[in-house]
Amino acid sequence: RQALAKLAKGARQLAARIGPDVTLASAVFGPFQAASDSLNHDLNTPGALGGLFTGLHEASQLTGADAAAALAGFNRILRALGITLPEEAHHEAADIPEDIKSLAETRWQARLAKNWAESDDLRAKLTEQGWTMKDGKDSYTLEPAQP
Repeated sequence: RQALAKLAKGARQLAARIGPDVTLASAVFGPFQAASDSLNHDLNTPGALGGLFTGLHEASQLTGADAAAALAGFNRILRALGITLPEEAHHEAADIPEDIKSLAETRWQARLAKNWAESDDLRAKLTEQGWTMKDGKDSYTLEPAQP
């Protein structure tokens, strides 16, 4: 699951570097050529997966038409492997209402102060508002609650 999330993040970052005026005549593999070669060599799936990660690293500096060509190659490899990437699971801070951000920050401060009762009450309020707060070592994340 983490590997798929990493692939999805890399694909989104690559797609963000493609200009609006870029078109492709045909798909090429570019930095994902090693992944393609692995698939063409006795369907070497582990090699193809390794080639995807290596290719994303190599493609991280591409822009415009080069990024578009690399993304097309990346997507062709994914289709050949039958892989569907997960949609982005987290929400950008701009997507989270201010009152929810404030409630979450207050809860985080209560947690840091080891005020567990207040922390639990604030988590319950976030849940009532349709949000899930996940605590990490140094910070937290907010996500819409799953139905």
